[in-house]
Amino acid sequence: VFSLMRKLRLTRYAFFYDRFHYFRLISSHLRANGIESYLTSVSFADDLETRAKDLTKEVKRVMQESGKDRFHLIGHSMGGLDGRKMIVDEGMEPHIATMTSVGTPHNGTSFADWGLANGGGSLITFLKKLIELDGFADLSTEACRTLNQRLQDREAKNNVVYHTWSSWQENELILLPFQFSGNIINEYEGKNDGLVAVSSQQWTNKLIAADGTEKTVTQHDFPMRADHFNQIGWWHINMLHGSRWWSRIFHRRKAYELSIRNLYLDIARKLQAETVSSER
Repeated sequence: VFSLMRKLRLTRYAFFYDRFHYFRLISSHLRANGIESYLTSVSFADDLETRAKDLTKEVKRVMQESGKDRFHLIGHSMGGLDGRKMIVDEGMEPHIATMTSVGTPHNGTSFADWGLANGGGSLITFLKKLIELDGFADLSTEACRTLNQRLQDREAKNNVVYHTWSSWQENELILLPFQFSGNIINEYEGKNDGLVAVSSQQWTNKLIAADGTEKTVTQHDFPMRADHFNQIGWWHINMLHGSRWWSRIFHRRKAYELSIRNLYLDIARKLQAETVSSER
């Protein structure tokens, strides 16, 4: 099945594959507008160590398929942490021009703290018989604090340019399964997308190495409200909460999803322009 899906994304059926991909229709939208784009995949909900190694293999695969040696990497949610760890620990710095994170829990999430303090650890052990969920523990605020401290010196000194994108949504408009976690995060950290607080998505505005070397991390805000699910191009029915425009559901969904795709297009174009400018 995975072999077939990989072939589909490289053929005329790529649009069909992209329609049901995690990043909904985003890659095909970029390609339709002249941006060369490649999709990667890593182990679902596994630990950060495993996912970073998976991502390394995926980037090397894309290098072979594309014939390119350096990329702009965009990672959503835990994918942003995967990318950061891969760059430093897997020696992939020469191949990554920019690392852009979207909705990433750089500073962890209080929902992971809450879950681990309320039996989440035991649940993870039980569920491991069915699926890997070790990544949940890697998203605690303490685990991410340790990761940030360990990576900071290298991140401040390497040649990778870092960007973060963050968003939030009113709790009643968040995808229903995320409303519980959103309430918990709101209590401890404030505005969030249902899984990650805005402050954690923003990470930091400056990386400082042990020798005093500094690097700016450019922080961006979504121009529209978006929960963790919306951030990757998906609209959901709960976004109509309190609205009287039920007759225009299709129009609203289509317009909103297009606005997310256009945001990624804008991000990609700016990253390309930024790289060209820095090479002059």
